Formats: sequence, C-alpha cells, structure tokens
Amino acid sequence: MLISQRQEKILAVVNSQRFTTIAELAAVLSVSDMTVRRDLDQLASAGKISKVRGGVQSVQALAFNDLSVAQKQDLNLPQKRQIAKAAARYVLSGETIYLGSGTTIALLSDYFEQDYLRVITNSLTVFNLLLKRHPRYDVTLIGGNLRQRSGVFIGGITEDTLQRLNFDRALVSADGIADGQLMDIVTEEGRSQGIAMAQAQERIVLADRSKLEHRAFYPFARLHDARYLITNELSAKQRAKYQDDTEVVTI
Repeated sequence: MLISQRQEKILAVVNSQRFTTIAELAAVLSVSDMTVRRDLDQLASAGKISKVRGGVQSVQALAFNDLSVAQKQDLNLPQKRQIAKAAARYVLSGETIYLGSGTTIALLSDYFEQDYLRVITNSLTVFNLLLKRHPRYDVTLIGGNLRQRSGVFIGGITEDTLQRLNFDRALVSADGIADGQLMDIVTEEGRSQGIAMAQAQERIVLADRSKLEHRAFYPFARLHDARYLITNELSAKQRAKYQDDTEVVTI
C-alpha cells in the first residue's frame, strides 16, 4: 500500500470514528505502531487530524462537538502556544482588553510580559490563570450564568455588562471560521464574544488551522470585523483567501 493510500485510509477511519488509538490503526492497516506514528505526524502537520492524549481525533468533528475544557486543552497544543505567544505581543502595557473563552485564549497568561493590564473576561479559567500569574494586573470577571462545561459565564447579565464597557482590544476565539464568518458551538458564548468585539477599538482572532473552513452552530461576527487573524502556517492559497477579509498573521 502506498503512503498516500495508507494515510487516506487513516483519515477515513479517524473521521468515521471521531477518535481512535494508534494500536487500533496499526491493527486495521496491518503495519507497525511506528509507521502509524509517522503517518499521524504528517497528517497532523497538514492540519488533517488532531493528536490528543491516548490517540488521534478528527478535526472534522471538532467544530461541531461541544468538548469540555479538559478535552480541548491538549488538542493542537504546540500550535495554540505559538498562536498565543504571537498574539500577546499585540497588547500594549496599560491597555484595557477583553479576553474571550477558549483554550488558546487561556494560554495568553503564559506570554503576557506587560507591566500592567486591565483585563475583562467572562471565562473563569482565564480569570484564575491571570490572578495566579499576574497579580499586578487589574482583572475583572463578569458574572452571569456559569456554563459548567466550558467554565464561561453567559446570559443576559453577562451581555448587558459587556455592552456597557469599552476595550482597547478584544482577543477572541472561534470554533469554526467559514464563509467569512466567526462561529461558536454555543450561541450564548458566541454572542458574548460578538458584543465584546463591537465594544473594542481593535479585534484579534486566535484560531489554529483546524478551525478554518469548519462550520459551527452560531455565527457571531464577520471575519472582516477583526484586525488580525492569528493562526498557524497556511498555504499561499489559503492565506490569500483569508487575507481578503483581514490581516493574516501566521506562525
């Protein structure tokens, strides 16, 4: 079997089952674990699968599945770290910023080097990380109805509060980006991010390549509303496509 044929079969199995292990793939293909690992490395580098603890997961399913924070945190982690590191450089000391939800947004706390920031968020995870790592920052957690699965406050109280505030920058994530739209799996979480974007002078979207050309349930903003889309490496064709809507920064 040719490498391309083997990798096509791997994709078919992973997309069908949504999650599978290296041992299962090796058994299906009648090859060694090492061969499967090499194929998975190539497929992951191309953004066609996501390597997670214990196996691999289909990226086609990710934009539609409401995964918990614990399930999401290891997906494409090296790329997410690079994206967060790049995004942190766009924030200036002394600014008032909004940080949305998502595991890439949460990683920003590892890379902020600004002396002082005022940070507003409705993500309990982001709030706790900032308190721990940046005690000098002024960090405000907006309340509302806590959605346990994501650790994000949502609902009328959250949205009303966001509408009363102004931000220098809003840094947000998306579960899917397609047809020039930013999309979220959860309506209320997307709506909160959309409101914060409308209240910000500059908007920055953090999304790894697996989110591109994937559709999620609720469109909450247009990509052209963002000043930057920060993502991992794209082909020239992909970059040109998104460059029509916003400035694309690849890492």
